[in-house]
Amino acid sequence: EVGAESQNLDFGNMLAGTAKSIDDADGAITLVNGEGVTGGEQRGYISIETADGSSVDLSLIVPSNLQDGSNTLTADFEVGLGPSLTGRVTDTKPTGTQTVDIYSGGAGSDFSLTDGVWSLDSPIIMPASGTLYLVLGGEVSADENQPVGNYLGDVTLTATITD
Repeated sequence: EVGAESQNLDFGNMLAGTAKSIDDADGAITLVNGEGVTGGEQRGYISIETADGSSVDLSLIVPSNLQDGSNTLTADFEVGLGPSLTGRVTDTKPTGTQTVDIYSGGAGSDFSLTDGVWSLDSPIIMPASGTLYLVLGGEVSADENQPVGNYLGDVTLTATITD
């Protein structure tokens, strides 16, 4: 089961000419170059639940743009480049600013990006609890003429049991 528990990744309001990042490990907010506004940001997560010992592949379809009404913020999320989306698989539910470690039963955070789809480099072996969390953070930036707004987009997670 995917997403029985989840929290939206939220970069909050973006001001023109600024960039902001959210750390997937602890949810820390950074204003790139110290400019912009904060308030209401949060890292996102999606739960993944299946039988203990199952081997699971994960893939994500990420948006190339975020929308606020008719306004568009180019997101073009890449793995590890700004603007970027970062992710880690953990067996600890991410709450508040609690640091979550990468789960040791598989790739954990080794993703590849091909044609807008993120995929784990190798399957994850589910823990005895039967629950893991894919935690998301990243960075977005607004160009000099970007209207202020709360921009939204969908990330689609697919979990495939491989055994």
